[in-house]
Amino acid sequence: MKDLLKNDKFLLIQGNTDEKLGTYNEKFEKVLDEHVPVMASAYRADLKDLTSDDKEFLANLPENLIVDENGVKIMLCHGSPRKNDENITGDLSIEKVEEMVANADAEVIFCGHTHVPCGFATNTGKTVVNVGSVGRPFAENPKACYAIINIADNGDYEIEHRLIKYDIETAAKKLENRGFDGCKKLAAMLRKATSRYPQ
Repeated sequence: MKDLLKNDKFLLIQGNTDEKLGTYNEKFEKVLDEHVPVMASAYRADLKDLTSDDKEFLANLPENLIVDENGVKIMLCHGSPRKNDENITGDLSIEKVEEMVANADAEVIFCGHTHVPCGFATNTGKTVVNVGSVGRPFAENPKACYAIINIADNGDYEIEHRLIKYDIETAAKKLENRGFDGCKKLAAMLRKATSRYPQ
């Protein structure tokens, strides 16, 4: 797996699932079994496909990265600059978002985690964008969603969310065919997300 991802064309950061797979332990497994058993089954199925090198690779991905493009400092994080499982969602107050990104040394912050696109222009001069998700969307529209930033030579920039169709049914069937307990519930969420975790 890691050989497919180690490529000069990609910048990789650690998501919460990457972290948990890379550092999987009995304590975490017990919590999953008690609260979200379908996800516990999915994690166990994933772990069977990962080598020890794969897990080490995931465990050691950076929590966030900062890149500079034409003088614009951009932070890439998964949940928020503070924590990879902190939710930045469209219903947050601007004050709460500003608190979450207060220590981020960047003008633009791209995040994900919730799989629901949104964006904020803060009173502190930062732009915060949840890019959505290319897979397993939790928005009403099940299309894949991503964001593009276009930066002019003078540092002005525009950010655009894009929704694109993909073969949801094939993806769902592949997930169903994995055969772990609850795989059909997860597959149903690809077709229409009704909650963050399957019940």
